Amino acid sequence: MVHLAFIAFISTFISTRARVGRSYTFGAIEHEYTEGKKDTNMHLTFVSDCSSHQAWLATMLFHSASKVGQDDPITWVRWHCQSNSSALEESKVKKLYPKASVVDIAGWDYEVEEPEAAVLWIKPLALEAFMKSTELPDDAVVAMLDADFIFLSKLRLDNLADHSIRSITTLDPQSHIASGPPAVRDLNGIAAHYLCCNDIGVPYILTAKAWRKLLPEWSRMRLHKNGGGWSAEQAAFGHAAKNVGVSFRVFDHFMVSTLESPGAEAEGWKWVKEALTTPQGDVCKIKSAHETTNKLPIFFHWNQVVKFSDGKYQRCMSLITPSSAKRPMPIRFFCICAFLAF
Repeated sequence: MVHLAFIAFISTFISTRARVGRSYTFGAIEHEYTEGKKDTNMHLTFVSDCSSHQAWLATMLFHSASKVGQDDPITWVRWHCQSNSSALEESKVKKLYPKASVVDIAGWDYEVEEPEAAVLWIKPLALEAFMKSTELPDDAVVAMLDADFIFLSKLRLDNLADHSIRSITTLDPQSHIASGPPAVRDLNGIAAHYLCCNDIGVPYILTAKAWRKLLPEWSRMRLHKNGGGWSAEQAAFGHAAKNVGVSFRVFDHFMVSTLESPGAEAEGWKWVKEALTTPQGDVCKIKSAHETTNKLPIFFHWNQVVKFSDGKYQRCMSLITPSSAKRPMPIRFFCICAFLAF
């Protein structure tokens, strides 16, 4: 059963209008990070515009983070909010996730070489502006997520040695870290395995020092052809990291997004298939769409339209997405009705 109160809560959020000229004190983020350092090891961020669609995605991200027990600060970096935009107020976001922060970047017009990806270049531009202004120390760990991530389990770095699927195929050994314990240190980071973009994709997890070195190069590459088409900014990230000497250890377990080959082979479907063989894997029955007794990927990356084969849940799906469903998804793995009800 859909939790109608929560849907009403979302509707109230995305109808809220952003305040004009809102200022933000970055020092508050730094204080929260340093004072809580013994309890947390990351600062999570994601970038979006201020459309109602992006506000809805942000709501789902914060809500799911809370449900899986994520306890790190999460900053929503918003680009070019105007007085008529539908955006969430920080005080209301904190009701979903107490360690949430909302930072507004003024935004500006910018040139790009590949126009089909123009809107996505707000990601490096906004995060660069944020990192220049914040006082996070160089050794702080900062993870960049996408706004269309939904948490299925807690994002942690301290258990990667035995709670991960390490990528060992298709990787360029000259560009990635292949030995030693997994760690984010200096110019060495952690990322998801993508079958493009020099093998890396979100989440990107780096030190603040590495971000400050990489972001200007990533932003600059919007003025060049990166060969990625719609994914030009993502392709550019891989090139930029290589240009400035940032390396990654790459994992397959961070997310699931597609059932189609070859992309599915680089995702965490192995854990999903194992979970589906257990009673706890029927999330529509147990009303819990996050990790319980079985391992699950960290994120469901909702970057395409999905379809549930069961008519009952297809109707439920239609309540929260305006698009017609096209792609099949295992109904027992990810039940939107259960997700909103738990």
